[in-house]
Amino acid sequence: MDYLLKASAVLIIFYVCYYLFLRRETFFQTNRWFLLAGLVVSICIPFLVIPMYIEYVPLDLTGFANTTSTRGTTPITQEPFDYA
Repeated sequence: MDYLLKASAVLIIFYVCYYLFLRRETFFQTNRWFLLAGLVVSICIPFLVIPMYIEYVPLDLTGFANTTSTRGTTPITQEPFDYA
């Protein structure tokens, strides 16, 4: 299924390029070679695999202390806002 999607996408790209740039040209032999090249490329391109490597570096959190303790602190109270 993956092969068919990639091949279809390449064929669509070639067809859009043909439609936008070569449709009105009178060099029929050049247009024919372009479309045949599109077929050959659409067969070959899905076999290419481009690996993407993402390096993951874990953070060392052993040196950090837990600072969420509320012992010994006074709560902050907000005074109401006067609209007048």
